[in-house]
Amino acid sequence: MRTFLSFTKRKYFRKILLLLTTFIVVFFIPFALLSYRSAKKNILNSINSSNSIVLSQISRNYLSFSQNITNVCLEIFFDNYIQNILYSKDISYSDIYTGMKNLTDTTLWANPSIHSISIYNGRRDEFFSVTSTGRVIESELQEYVKSFDVLPKLTPVLRPVTAVYNNYESQKYMISYFMYQFSDPAQNNESYLVINQRADWFIESMDISEGKNIPASAVYLVTDDYRISNKQFAEEDSSVFEALLDDFEQSHRAASNLEGFYITSFHNVKYLITYACLNNSDNFLIMIQNYDDVFEDLLNLRNDFLVIGILFFLFAFILLLAVSQRIYYPVNNIMGFFQQATDYTMNEFDFLKKTIRHERTLQPLALQYNLQLLLAKSDQKGIEQFCSSMPSHWLSACDHEHILLSVVLIHIDKLENNRFSFTSEDSNLLLYALKNITEELLTSKVQFSLFDTEDISYGILLNRETISDDVLSNVLQKLRTSAIEFYDITLTIALSDAQAGLTNLSSMYKDALTFSSYNFIFGGNRIITSEDCRLNEHNAQTACPPELVRHLESAIQEKDMKRIKLSLDDIKMVMSTFKRSNILICTISLVNQITLCLGNIQPESDTISDAGYNDIYSKVLSSESADRFFTFLYEYLETRLGVTETEDSDCDNLFISVIMNFVQRSYFDKNLSSQTISDCVGMSNRYTMRKFKSLTGLSLNDYINDIRMKKAASLLLNTSSSINDIAEQVGIDNVNYFYKLFKKAYGCTPREFPEYRERSKS
Repeated sequence: MRTFLSFTKRKYFRKILLLLTTFIVVFFIPFALLSYRSAKKNILNSINSSNSIVLSQISRNYLSFSQNITNVCLEIFFDNYIQNILYSKDISYSDIYTGMKNLTDTTLWANPSIHSISIYNGRRDEFFSVTSTGRVIESELQEYVKSFDVLPKLTPVLRPVTAVYNNYESQKYMISYFMYQFSDPAQNNESYLVINQRADWFIESMDISEGKNIPASAVYLVTDDYRISNKQFAEEDSSVFEALLDDFEQSHRAASNLEGFYITSFHNVKYLITYACLNNSDNFLIMIQNYDDVFEDLLNLRNDFLVIGILFFLFAFILLLAVSQRIYYPVNNIMGFFQQATDYTMNEFDFLKKTIRHERTLQPLALQYNLQLLLAKSDQKGIEQFCSSMPSHWLSACDHEHILLSVVLIHIDKLENNRFSFTSEDSNLLLYALKNITEELLTSKVQFSLFDTEDISYGILLNRETISDDVLSNVLQKLRTSAIEFYDITLTIALSDAQAGLTNLSSMYKDALTFSSYNFIFGGNRIITSEDCRLNEHNAQTACPPELVRHLESAIQEKDMKRIKLSLDDIKMVMSTFKRSNILICTISLVNQITLCLGNIQPESDTISDAGYNDIYSKVLSSESADRFFTFLYEYLETRLGVTETEDSDCDNLFISVIMNFVQRSYFDKNLSSQTISDCVGMSNRYTMRKFKSLTGLSLNDYINDIRMKKAASLLLNTSSSINDIAEQVGIDNVNYFYKLFKKAYGCTPREFPEYRERSKS
């Protein structure tokens, strides 16, 4: 071998030199050219994608506001007050004033984007308008309506409006929504309603490209009648943009594409035009960009490629001359080593690969990597890949179809308020310590593998054929106890059901992840299994019962904090049965309803700011448990409502007084019950009974019976009525039941009561 290599050394060196030179010429230069073309294509697609995202965002803003104002328009139009204002010829001005003031106090206050609401009564030929600021010129509106062949109904129409502020007229753009019921107001003197929404928000949103690394020259909203830009331009630039918009109108607007881009030239300057249709209408958003500005980076990249390519080629060629010889010597040494070896039967390169692969299996990082791949996808291909990479692992040697496996996930609940002052920076150290404890608890006879997961947690893959259920339960309990004793931390442990077959490993891992997420409901420091989550997983409910929400809203409106607490407890009890993925939907919906209710009962206060609203939602999303979430809600309501203990006590006294008076006035009614009393006070039966007992220590039914027995005792002493008549007079049909209640109250029967009373006096 050495003689042969020595004979072919110069030839071998020339081959190496030729091979490396050919690689540079054949691969590097074409690669550079292809990279440049690919970069050009990717940058163009990236710019277009960014532009499309910008325009789509503006379009979604427009659609969202349009749908909201459309709903407001319908709600106003079918209001009884507004119907009278629209169609009644004899309506009084006081009724008109009441209806329009109601619009101002509710609709304009709740929707800051609405500038004005105008109502035209065709029978009276009169306009009635309310505005948030200034006033509108009603004759201008009537002329605009008559300009239509068919007046669009509930369709946003962009139009210029002359607004008057302090006797100063200014031109503003408004988005108008018309609503009418019978014939078209454009053709007849028919009544109609119009809501004018400020277009400022939409025009300002067209500046969304600013600060996002999107080199935009201009953004235009193009309608059949108007062209609105996001900012003012110099006269020269404005004329160029108008010409480009004319070209778009003639060449591309009639096409069926709702969005796209193209490159055009004007006065030897290239422009990139990106357009998107607005809400499937004839209105378009158009972004105009200077081509050179957009592709400035690409042009610089091309020049850099040329310079770097030439320098690299010269440097590599010189380096090859110096390095090529040294490339040969390691190869010669390796071949000489394997030539002298006698303990292998394969060629030297296959032997070398086998040695490297064997070394790799001994590395923990390689095991973690391959375990993560298998947990993510345990199909046949994934199993084969794992066995090929980890041939010495116990999973590779098992019966893949029948082995019984389960997955355990251990999660550190939280590190705050720890007597050792642990922080998140200590999480890796704690996980290492917990893994060591886990390995000590699991005996050498148990086949298992530890694997890392995201966040402050880790997992155990167990061969359940090597450990019984009782032993596993004992191990997990000891692990929890050790974590509390040695580190003052609690653990949430999720245990999947044992399943046969390695192909089911991915589903077991997903089940364990799902079970672990239920610590939000169950709280930390416990072991969660499929049995604990069974009812939740089969519950498809996504929202709290409307009755509970109404009770909460009623309590908020009455500022009754005890009732609010009970309602929140009821909602929490119901929500604890939800599927984990639906709990977030329920909590966000509940926060929305509470915020809306607070806005309705506190119209004089400022609405919650975006920052405050986001703060509420961030606390909702970051709550580690349902208890913490509802505690935060209660504290938030307590702060917003500003209810003191004295005020709450007054409400409780009023509650008790109303119920007691009602019972004393209606004790003779045979149908008197806790349900009829609850209906009378407008509360649920369950809440009424709970609150009455919490305030008096006596159940509501016992109080009703007590009042009836006292009345019966008075009748027995002061009248000659029969016992049957007295029972009916206090609202009891069944005489036997009356005897039972009376004896329970006074220790004797109704017949014995007069004599018993005389003996007591004597």
